[in-house]
Amino acid sequence: MAKRGEIDPWNIDVVELADKFLKKVEELDLRFSARVLLYAAILVRMKAEILVSEAIFDEDEEVEEELPEIDLNFELPTEESITISEIKPRKPRRYTTLQELIRELRKAEMLEVKKRKRRIVKAKAEDVWEVPHEEDIEETINRVYEELIREFRLRPVISFLKLTKGFDLSRLISYYLSILHLAYRREIELVQEKFYEDIKIKPLS
Repeated sequence: MAKRGEIDPWNIDVVELADKFLKKVEELDLRFSARVLLYAAILVRMKAEILVSEAIFDEDEEVEEELPEIDLNFELPTEESITISEIKPRKPRRYTTLQELIRELRKAEMLEVKKRKRRIVKAKAEDVWEVPHEEDIEETINRVYEELIREFRLRPVISFLKLTKGFDLSRLISYYLSILHLAYRREIELVQEKFYEDIKIKPLS
């Protein structure tokens, strides 16, 4: 975009850039580089921090001008662990330079690579991290879709936890990825009322 003159490399609007990046991602298939997904997540977080801070701070208020730090190693706190006095909002800068943005993306990517390496050491690579061929993926997706169609004839809403009860880890991951593909293709609808709870699978039509 900078080479084409669509953005000023010395004055990039992070919010606008995040929107354009996500719009481009929507045009792609799910089987693209994990780096694209990682950068999308980072840009969304940057945008969220900026929008939230703009709602909290007055435009006339003097705030520290710095690019928001992207912490990929955070843990979700419980409601009991948060008090009002502990919340210290900071307004990140809406505009940044291309060099600063690249530096933050690379820093976050390096953190993600380190985390991935630690996970691979702990897991059985042959069971969890084996990347299947595209033909195998399509075959699995089609098999899962046929099974869901049979289940929909018995009930209109399917519980993911009940449907996959007794699955080993490899089969569970394969099944989960398949329903994500099907939802992306608008073959089914996925509903999760609360984070970390069961996923409900519904026919789209």
